[in-house]
Amino acid sequence: MKKNLIIILISLLFIVSTANELNLFKKISSNDLIERIMEASEYNLSKLPIDISSGDINKGKKLFIKKLQKPCDMSGSRFAGFYSQDEWEEIVESGTLKEIVIEICPKLEDDYQEAWSPHLYQFIYEYANDSGNIPSC
Repeated sequence: MKKNLIIILISLLFIVSTANELNLFKKISSNDLIERIMEASEYNLSKLPIDISSGDINKGKKLFIKKLQKPCDMSGSRFAGFYSQDEWEEIVESGTLKEIVIEICPKLEDDYQEAWSPHLYQFIYEYANDSGNIPSC
């Protein structure tokens, strides 16, 4: 999550720098704007969505088998089948995948790692209840 925030801040700095070169900021300096952005980001409690393109279905399947299957006491098909592909996508876009996974499997509350999310998402999306696909785990 911190990497995404850093990328966003660097992008904003680049935009501010470019806008400053074009004299688009006449009443506020770029340093003041950057300071305000940094202050605002400290109070931004919204969650950043997962970069779904960085996930790998096979890694997600391996993660499920190694880290989730036993504590959740369910198959990959049952786990992914809690929601449709559209519902899983909405969950990711709302930034609540971790919370939903823990809701489905409360034993993961202390062990779930955000780094699992992109891979796990690819897995559960591929095998969602409306996908027609059935995992081998």
